[in-house]
Amino acid sequence: MAHRKLIRTLVAEIRRLRTQAEGLNDELSDLRTQAEGLNDELSDLECRTMSQQEAAGRQASRCRTRIAELEREAEDARYREYERDAAMRELERARSWQDEYGEQRAVEKLKRIG
Repeated sequence: MAHRKLIRTLVAEIRRLRTQAEGLNDELSDLRTQAEGLNDELSDLECRTMSQQEAAGRQASRCRTRIAELEREAEDARYREYERDAAMRELERARSWQDEYGEQRAVEKLKRIG
């Protein structure tokens, strides 16, 4: 009789442990599903981050190109201003000396410069 009671107790314990194991397996399955979802989210975020970094790199490259263009334009403008000032001084000098040929050359130079 004691054996039967012990067997029933052991069978009940085994059933309880099986039920507990099934619950743990279900929980493990849920956690795996959540992990897969999180991995998918991480992959999406990495792709978006990479795309944003590439876009930022392209934008930075365009900005550097535009800066270089503006620097060239500024240098050209400074040079034209220097040429115009030199031509104006030449014109003033020619007028003060009453040099018609020098005045004509200075006027032509100013026309070329714009």
